[in-house]
Amino acid sequence: MVTVSDQAVATFTSTSDGVITVGDDPQSEGVLTITGEGSLVQSTGGTAQWWIGGSSNDSGGTGTLNILDGGQATTTGRAVISYGTNAHGSLIIDGAGSQFDVNGDYLLVGFNGVGNAQVTDGGILNVNRMFVADAAGSAGSQLDI
Repeated sequence: MVTVSDQAVATFTSTSDGVITVGDDPQSEGVLTITGEGSLVQSTGGTAQWWIGGSSNDSGGTGTLNILDGGQATTTGRAVISYGTNAHGSLIIDGAGSQFDVNGDYLLVGFNGVGNAQVTDGGILNVNRMFVADAAGSAGSQLDI
């Protein structure tokens, strides 16, 4: 479990892939929490991918991304919540000023895995394109706003 708080900023930059992965490997469980106004996690450069619960490299674990109480996250690429047959991924954006910006490509909630996204209590989700339950194995995936 990793927590970014108290106005901390974490930036992942790469010319090829600025990748953030939480809960990638089978049987793994990971949690990334970004909490509090001014706290920020961002990935830039290349495809700047976020993988929460599985990835294109593995069959999937369990991953959770919490953006709470004014925390913010941003990517210049894509974000995938649950990718792979055994993957489970969750995105929770809760509280005024809490925000996730997927500025480059798309947000995918559930691809052959079960993905869930919740935006509540003044949270903000900005995306260019979004897909929910994008493959046959994604039954049960949902987006709640």
